[in-house]
Amino acid sequence: RNSMARLRIGWNRTNAAAAANPNEGAPDVTKPGDNSERCAFVHSLAFWEYIRLLRVNRDYRLYLCSHICQFVGGSFAHIANILAVERLNPGSSTSIATLVAIKMLPTIFFSSFGGIIADSFDRRRTMIMFDSIGAVTVLFNIVALHAKSITALYSVSLLRACLSSIYHPVTTAIVPLIVPESEDLKRAVTLNSLVWSSVIALGGITAGYAGALIGIEACFAIDSVAYLISAIVMSLAKGSYNVAAKGPSDNQPDSLMKPIVTFFQMTRELIIYIWTCSFGVLVFLKMSGSITWGSADVLNVSFSRIEGDEAASSKRLGMITSAVGFGCMLGPIVSNFFTDINKPKTIQLACIVALAIMMIGWIGISMMHTFYGRCFFTSVRTFGSAIIWVNSTLLLQKLTSEEILGRVLAMENILSHVGEAIVALIAGHLEDNYYTNEEIAKGAAIAGGTFCVMWLINFMYEGGAANKNLNKSESPEPISNNLHVEFK
Repeated sequence: RNSMARLRIGWNRTNAAAAANPNEGAPDVTKPGDNSERCAFVHSLAFWEYIRLLRVNRDYRLYLCSHICQFVGGSFAHIANILAVERLNPGSSTSIATLVAIKMLPTIFFSSFGGIIADSFDRRRTMIMFDSIGAVTVLFNIVALHAKSITALYSVSLLRACLSSIYHPVTTAIVPLIVPESEDLKRAVTLNSLVWSSVIALGGITAGYAGALIGIEACFAIDSVAYLISAIVMSLAKGSYNVAAKGPSDNQPDSLMKPIVTFFQMTRELIIYIWTCSFGVLVFLKMSGSITWGSADVLNVSFSRIEGDEAASSKRLGMITSAVGFGCMLGPIVSNFFTDINKPKTIQLACIVALAIMMIGWIGISMMHTFYGRCFFTSVRTFGSAIIWVNSTLLLQKLTSEEILGRVLAMENILSHVGEAIVALIAGHLEDNYYTNEEIAKGAAIAGGTFCVMWLINFMYEGGAANKNLNKSESPEPISNNLHVEFK
């Protein structure tokens, strides 16, 4: 706290001196040391702003701790699911692709429902409920594994994916309510990504070695415990996180008693909103990234596979998963230095650059023939994919009205997962039909380059967040699109 106070005092004195004498306050090109000290000071202050956010916002601290539990459990479940499929159906890329698709496709049917739940009920209580259900559901993986039934394993994965599809819009849409201020929201989204990537970087290799040493069943048990801890942590948060009272449903108190009517009414509102607002095309931005990285899970398993040695394969899978986390950890941090939450076009431009970085990563993977070389370029690829993952959602969180944010994020989630599932299935089929990993990686690089050019053209014509009305000097307000009038 004393360091923070000294930084603020120094900043205030600098600003006061500049106001009193503008020429004296301006950077002197003949004294580069002064300017570099000021830059170092600004970066130090930015770091302390993250500390301040965690220190003063108790509910966000609890939310972040809950997310850490989710990410830790997810790391162990991810490794365990892949190893279980490899044990029950060894050497089949199609089986791995089917597992990936099963995890993704429920989003089509349930993510919109999750968005409606997020916009209709208290988001914190909904998170607690789904965490509790998830803790029980994941234990059925152990039953399926002991029964040696890949169909049962797929069924449990499908059920868990359905719960996650509903859960994701809720947990994403609650962030602007916990952290309402624009700059703090950007820091919160960055911290979420940093925590996720750090857990993947450390948890990936930990889960890989855990699968080799203590068994797949123990990994599933750890995931169940993580769910329970997440629910307990969120139960400690205070306040109401229900936005239904702010929306048009105030005048229709009985609408929730008619779920089918409510579903179609709220879906209609979503379509009108996306069609009429200037940034609606941004719901496809994350989908562009997911199509580019969609073959990654299938290829990572192939790169890690050592025939007849499950323990060694588990360790290698953990290592390449950690490489994924390392790249994801760096991407959003670096992009933060070049983006401004009050100038959304800078965030969209960062996503375009990220597509180019993903293309470079895939080219490197296609040219490498060593496991560690592929791990390096996997980090390069995920450096770009993390920028898209974080910033595409940040744009929608910033620009979308609270009353419909849950449904907009659900639509983004649906499109992203559909693209990834389809590409994963195609990659698995190609690999089992004599296409090499290098050829599949080259195809992913071509996809990344194509999307990069398409979004660059859209940016040049002021599409999406590049619209000049969204990039004024003052902070742009979320677009409500006259929800209370037009949607009646």
